[in-house]
Amino acid sequence: MRRFSFYMLSLILVLSCVEARACRYSVREVGFVDLNPSRYMLYVYVDDGVPADVITLVKRVVFLTLMDTPIDMEVVHVEEDAGHLGLEYLAKGNFETYPGMVMVSPDGYTWPWAFDVSSTDLKADLEAFLASFTTSPLRAQILKNLPHFCTVLYFESTDVGSSKATETIIKESIDTVILHMPDMDKATELPPVLLKVSVEEAKQDPVLLWSLGLDVEDLDIPRVAVLFGKARRMGAVLRGDRINKEELVKVMGLIGASCECGLDRK
Repeated sequence: MRRFSFYMLSLILVLSCVEARACRYSVREVGFVDLNPSRYMLYVYVDDGVPADVITLVKRVVFLTLMDTPIDMEVVHVEEDAGHLGLEYLAKGNFETYPGMVMVSPDGYTWPWAFDVSSTDLKADLEAFLASFTTSPLRAQILKNLPHFCTVLYFESTDVGSSKATETIIKESIDTVILHMPDMDKATELPPVLLKVSVEEAKQDPVLLWSLGLDVEDLDIPRVAVLFGKARRMGAVLRGDRINKEELVKVMGLIGASCECGLDRK
């Protein structure tokens, strides 16, 4: 479970290249391959006041917890590593003491975390923080849907009427794609699947929202993300009026198209 638990936070868009002849691979199939994958960065900030054994502990816990995820970790000494790229995000943490951490997504979204220097179990605190980035019930459900053609991840809004109308659009779009799947260059046996997320469920998984550029406090309009392959996102997150049948069918249709991706055909 851990090996794939964070792939839905990897927001890599795989685009097809048009060529006269079809590729043996589909866009969806390429979505399961790591082609120059974007990485998340976890910057750990320290100064001269941080004991060496604490730095060692942090490195060990991070390695064991995140070794099968698309997250890289770097320790940055705020006084000695002048010019380090990680210092660009130091202000996001507004740390009063060190060590401190800032997670940075491939899209530049940041998530700071300050160590509780008074904690009696620093290891447990760190493991709990990192666990929030590696798994959740909602992300586990996304993993179960990976064999499907794609997952239409639908975040309901606080506007009940708007949410119902959006759900109808999504279901009609999925039905249209299913109808045309036999005509696609590369289709699958399992059709697109709708994964509906209530406002309360969304609030329980702020990391997933964060990775998609959404805010837990900004759920007043519906949002839709189409996921495929290793839970990569196809296109942008659709919001409000942009969620329409034409757009959804077009996005899902791309997933079944041939992709001249340059993979080794040997």
